[in-house]
Amino acid sequence: MTVWDRLLPASRSLENANVPITSQQLASLYGLGARTAAGVSVTQTSALRLVPVLASIRLIAETISTLPFAVFVKDGAARREVAPPGWLETPNDGLNPQEMVEEFLASLLTDGNEYAHTTRDRFGEIVEVFPLAPRLVTPDYDDTGIVYRVPPGMMDTNQALRAAKCVGGDILHIRGFRAPGQLKGLSPIEYARQAIGLGLAAEQFGAEFFGQGAHPSGVLEVPGEMTKGMAEVLLDTWKRNHSGMTNSHEPAVLTGGMQWKTVTIPPEDAQFILTRAFQTAEVARIYRVPPHMIGDVEKSTSWGTGIEEQAIGFVVHTLRPWIVRLETAISALLPAGQFLRFNVSGLLRGSQKERYAAYATGRSWSWLSVNDVLALEDMQPVDGGDERIVPSNHTRMGDDVAIALWRRSQAVLNLTTAGYDPAQALELVGLDPIDYTGKPLPVPPSGSNPDDVPADDPSNDPSSMTDQP
Repeated sequence: MTVWDRLLPASRSLENANVPITSQQLASLYGLGARTAAGVSVTQTSALRLVPVLASIRLIAETISTLPFAVFVKDGAARREVAPPGWLETPNDGLNPQEMVEEFLASLLTDGNEYAHTTRDRFGEIVEVFPLAPRLVTPDYDDTGIVYRVPPGMMDTNQALRAAKCVGGDILHIRGFRAPGQLKGLSPIEYARQAIGLGLAAEQFGAEFFGQGAHPSGVLEVPGEMTKGMAEVLLDTWKRNHSGMTNSHEPAVLTGGMQWKTVTIPPEDAQFILTRAFQTAEVARIYRVPPHMIGDVEKSTSWGTGIEEQAIGFVVHTLRPWIVRLETAISALLPAGQFLRFNVSGLLRGSQKERYAAYATGRSWSWLSVNDVLALEDMQPVDGGDERIVPSNHTRMGDDVAIALWRRSQAVLNLTTAGYDPAQALELVGLDPIDYTGKPLPVPPSGSNPDDVPADDPSNDPSSMTDQP
């Protein structure tokens, strides 16, 4: 079953005295939504027939559903990746993770709500997740808290819901934007019904305008009266000589006062083209997607001047709110302490030059290793690639401090021995001037790399030092 099959369920048996189906659910199920001022009925089903609506929903749902994700657990101040539970890798026998996320978003972007039923083993652990058609689920309160009224027979599973009520712990409910105090999220289709209805009406008008052919490209005017037979012969001759790819541009010879007059489309009839263009931008505003990503490239975009800036704007302003909703909801189903995160770094990749410059900065400041860079570029790690370099002027506190001071003092010694001014030599290596006491410089601590300060280095002998600082 595809995402659209779950979103637009077929008619099912709903007879159950304990679970009366509401008039709104019945109307929505059979495409009987409220009529708009444009004279078109708009439901979650019919709205998908408007191309910008379908394009916007697919853009968001398919982009997020194809993002890689991982499960983590807190490990002190850091986080550590752990193996995901089985249901997250295979939600149920007929669904994979990518399809599950896609179905979640398809419901959220049309109905404003996503519901999924979870089945558990005898230990209380989740084993399967089944997305539900949101239009047939009604959240409510009772003495136990939040319950969800679900008509029986609507789930394609051997463990179909048999009771009218499921406790809140069995139903995963993800809400879109909602008003304070409400159990359900607001449906973008319902609240933008007039704008979508206008788009559907303009589309229907255009289809009928061209389909009925009520506006021919031109007419032949003949002085005097013609019989029906004469008119048919004239029309047949004209079409035979001037229609088709090979004859469309052939010159015509008109005699007897006959004239060809081109028929133009009245401005009021052609206005629907501008209306359709406006409705594309209107739908883009509803779903907060860049118009150029759903095919509207007539105007300049305000989403950034470059591909990278536009991608960042799309991720931050369009995808991020939905990603956070999904991460929060799915993390609530994981064992205590675990959480899920989507990886959006692939959507934010800049040009090769920009990426390599960023990697070089990360390597120089030691927060990236060679293997970290290779992983970001989706390449295989190399032996020894996990080591991080430490710049000579950025040393760690501890034993390395003594070694660094030793090296700098040797540089000062070499410079002053060669005749350079001691004060300038100290300034060059970043050391403050000190008074010479006659004591030797500190020897590197035990356990340090002997190659850093050779044991037979003559500078270890204090007698070889000059009286200069």
